Amino acid sequence: MLQTLNTWAGKSPQFDQFVVMLESNSLLKTGPLIGLLWYAWYSTLRQPETRQKVLRTLLAACIAIAVARAGQRLLPPRVRPVYEPALHFQVTEEFNRASHAEWSSFPSDHAVLLCAVAAGLWTISRWYGLFAFAWLLLMVFPVRLYLGLHYPSDLFAGGLIGVVILWLVSMDRVVTPRLVDAALGFEGRRAAVFYTCAFALTWQVADFFGDCRYLGRILGAIALGR
Repeated sequence: MLQTLNTWAGKSPQFDQFVVMLESNSLLKTGPLIGLLWYAWYSTLRQPETRQKVLRTLLAACIAIAVARAGQRLLPPRVRPVYEPALHFQVTEEFNRASHAEWSSFPSDHAVLLCAVAAGLWTISRWYGLFAFAWLLLMVFPVRLYLGLHYPSDLFAGGLIGVVILWLVSMDRVVTPRLVDAALGFEGRRAAVFYTCAFALTWQVADFFGDCRYLGRILGAIALGR
């Protein structure tokens, strides 16, 4: 699959530039899924169970990115296809090879987080879920294969992990309901603060918590005197 997709690399600079843009553009990559969460929140004002599902989805997304990053750090490292000499991977000129060199290929954090969100949208509406999974299969995952950022198994395993995380969060009857009820209660008492925090959280989910992780690395380096 990787080699078939890679045969197209370098044939059209315009197409390669478009693919690289898709990989780095959060508005197109994750924006539609986050937008659907906000739409679901406001389109069902008289259905509190829908808002509970939105909050469970955001909780699952936070857990998903933590699990994905822990897996990349703790599991045996797997070289991304683009860095594997045996594959003779053709790299598009527009793509910055060094941008992903520090992370293992398995599991795909994109697949873990986005499939958790897509599964959450499925619990809200089958149509939302179908759109979300179709978007991932057509606009997100092929891009990462085309650029050699993941093997198909990285995406499949990551997606399965994301769905399982959402399922576990939805099945939990102890911690999750308390967190959701606390959030809904806070929204009723301090709406301005709640929506400010909700905006910041969904922004970071759309960016795979990139800013938070970068800030954490910088503060950690300062604390350690590096």
